[in-house]
Amino acid sequence: MERDGRFGELDRGEATPSGLLQEHLPKSKVVKAFNRIGAADITTDGSPSGTPDRRALMVSSDHPDAAGFARDICDRIGFDTVDVSPLSESWRVERDRPAYVVKQTKAELEANLAKATCTV
Repeated sequence: MERDGRFGELDRGEATPSGLLQEHLPKSKVVKAFNRIGAADITTDGSPSGTPDRRALMVSSDHPDAAGFARDICDRIGFDTVDVSPLSESWRVERDRPAYVVKQTKAELEANLAKATCTV
């Protein structure tokens, strides 16, 4: 958290950044979906459904309908998805975890999510 300062509940592994945002915006439906892809790659790395080695992104939310909406958007712009809900599980794609900012297929992303360990 070099950019935003220190947050005890994050440092202790008691919360995730997206979970804290959901708490801060209780009337909103927070979805974490594009944190592990560079902005330029969103417009260049997509491919049609069924394409071999199609890039996959994660989606995480405390709201199944919102997560479904995000999965649909990802598919429409050319990405497979892996659901990492609820937001309390989204630490699996945080910095220094195997799935963070690495171009991966759905199978590779699922495998790297399974390898993630909480370092707190």
